[in-house]
Amino acid sequence: MTTTTIEQQAPQAAMQGGDILDLLRRRRMLVLVPFLVVLGVATVLSFVLPPKFQARATIEVVDRQLLDKFFQQVDFTLPHKPYLTTIADVIKSPSFLRDIIERLGITEGFNAADPLEKARLVQRVMDKTSVHLTEQTVGPDILELSYTGRDPAKVIAFINAVASKYKAYVLDTYKGEIARARRNLIARRETAKLSADTALADYENFQNNNDFQLIGDNVLTSRLNELARQREQIANEELREQGLVERLEHQRSGVTQTPAETVKRKQKRNPEYEAAVRVVNDAESALEDLRKRALDAHPDWSKLVRIVEAAKAKVAATPEMVDEERAIEDSPKFEDLDKGRRSTESELREVRARIVRLKDSITNLEGVTKAIPALTRQAWNLKNARDNSADTLKRLDGSLAAANGLWERVNAESGDFFRDLRMPVMEEAKTLEQSFPSTPIFAGVGAFVGLLLGGALALLAEFASSSYTSTAQLRRALPVPLLGEVVDIADIGTLAHREKRSRTWRWVLIVLAGIALLLHLAFFVPSMTGILPPDIFELMSRIYGGR
Repeated sequence: MTTTTIEQQAPQAAMQGGDILDLLRRRRMLVLVPFLVVLGVATVLSFVLPPKFQARATIEVVDRQLLDKFFQQVDFTLPHKPYLTTIADVIKSPSFLRDIIERLGITEGFNAADPLEKARLVQRVMDKTSVHLTEQTVGPDILELSYTGRDPAKVIAFINAVASKYKAYVLDTYKGEIARARRNLIARRETAKLSADTALADYENFQNNNDFQLIGDNVLTSRLNELARQREQIANEELREQGLVERLEHQRSGVTQTPAETVKRKQKRNPEYEAAVRVVNDAESALEDLRKRALDAHPDWSKLVRIVEAAKAKVAATPEMVDEERAIEDSPKFEDLDKGRRSTESELREVRARIVRLKDSITNLEGVTKAIPALTRQAWNLKNARDNSADTLKRLDGSLAAANGLWERVNAESGDFFRDLRMPVMEEAKTLEQSFPSTPIFAGVGAFVGLLLGGALALLAEFASSSYTSTAQLRRALPVPLLGEVVDIADIGTLAHREKRSRTWRWVLIVLAGIALLLHLAFFVPSMTGILPPDIFELMSRIYGGR
């Protein structure tokens, strides 16, 4: 080692590679002692600390999307996602784990008879239990369970018990939900069946009603066309009635004026008429003779004139022909006129009867055409009610069938909601490797921490020194040439001081290691736990997660 007595007047420059090596050579004890002590303590702890074993289970959870789709068919929703996403909270809870811990006799170094120790045990098991859920957008989710404990058989049994209890917990919850939903579906199905039967009966009764034949746009159009045709027909019949009435009046007048009987005669010349005509002819001849003889003033003129006039009057009053034979017969003309009258009256009665029937039909058609929209709405409502109730019943029948299938599914061994990808078996307990403590890891971490601690102490001692310890430092710090180097010759007092300081450091490290070893022995050995202060016990419990 080289040294000088010149005090530093300027800040030391950054250390270079050679300076670091020189520092390690000069202060090798400060680096070596912490390194060996920490490495030794870590290695001892790896053998002293009780071994711990870890068991893992991997469970595949059926795709939630498939389950949700299946549940929609059942017409109710099972809370599958909440049960899955809260799985860590459910499993890592004292109420869930306590009975498993008691049943398997897990102690992990705690006194289970002491309530406080038992609470620490449950907390420690909760901390050492890992639940990890890998959710996937498409496909099944993966559930990973792990637990670290001292007894490999109990660790494996614990993982299996946790997985089985959680499956049973989910299935029991599903059973309650499905049972409630099935009861609800059965009640709803009975109500829907009653509604469907009632709606079907109402629709069939309406179909059996004659008014049902009036429903429909085509029927309404035909009824309107029929109504227009009958109105036109009744107008024609009324015109025909008017013509028949006029013809009947004319025929009645002809019948009234025509005698019902005719007299059939066989006549001959009337002798009285012939005699009168001869008298007239004789008188006219006499008059003619007198006129010719210009005897207008003859006294017999006026007498002959009177005789002629009287004879003409008698001729006029005397029928020319007299009945030789006489018979009374029906008049053919009267019969024809009366027959035509009776035919006209009969036809008129038929026309009037048709008019009455047409008026009644028109009245019915007008009522029908007014009732068709209401009947159509009624038919549509009844048909819609029948179809809706039938669809509801069909949907509930499918839901109930699916619910029954789901009920059988959850009552199966696993319900097919979970699939074990990796479950530990008890035969693995004999070959299960400990996960803690690992001697290589402890030794590596101890070596690393010891080097860091030794390096830190060396750097601290180096920077705390106010003297130059090498010629390189002088050359970098002073702007003067270095003429020579004097080797440090330590006297007996200096050597004694150095030896004393080295022994002091060794004893300090040994005492610290002994205290650490004693604390660990007192923590991990149940019979020595009482000598630990409560604060230190809680601190070590947090560090190691229990004993």
